[in-house]
Amino acid sequence: MWRGVASGGAVELATHVVIPDTQIEPGDPDDFCTWVGKYIVDQFAGKPNIKIKHLGDHAAMNSLSVHNTPEEAEGRTYEDDIAAANTAWKKLNAPLVRYNARRTPDKQWWPQRDLYLGNHENHIPRTVGQTPTLRGKLTVSDLDYERSGWTVHPFLDVHRDDGIA
Repeated sequence: MWRGVASGGAVELATHVVIPDTQIEPGDPDDFCTWVGKYIVDQFAGKPNIKIKHLGDHAAMNSLSVHNTPEEAEGRTYEDDIAAANTAWKKLNAPLVRYNARRTPDKQWWPQRDLYLGNHENHIPRTVGQTPTLRGKLTVSDLDYERSGWTVHPFLDVHRDDGIA
C-alpha cells in the first residue's frame, strides 16, 4: 500500500493496493485469491482514492513456456491454464462483486483496478508470433481480466499513475 503526499502540503493522494504476481497453475490451491479480495473489501470498501494494482503474471501459462523440457510439458494444456487462471481471478474479484450486489447503483464502490501483463501472460502473444496458425485461437483476452472491469496494460509498457511508474 502506498500513500502519496503532495509537495508543499499534507494532501492525501491515492492509496495503492499492490498485488504481486499470483502465478496460478492448474491444480494449485487458489484460496489466497479469495483472501486478497476479502482484504481489499474489508479494509478499503467505500473509501475514496483507492487504486488496486495487480503486477501481472496471474496466469502462469506454463503450457506455453519455452523453458519446459518435453517431460515437464507433458499433460499441460492451454485450456487448463486459462481455466485455472480464470477460476482464481473470479475468486479474487468475488468479494467486490458481492459487496456491490448488496448496494444500489449509487452506493456501489468500484475502485480503479489496473493489471499490468507480465512475462507469463506474454507467453500467449509470443507463442502466436512463433506459430501464426494460432492467430485468433490463442489470445490474452481468453483471460477474464478486462471482462471483470480491470484496465489491462500491455507487457513492458510503462504506465504512470500518481508519480509511480
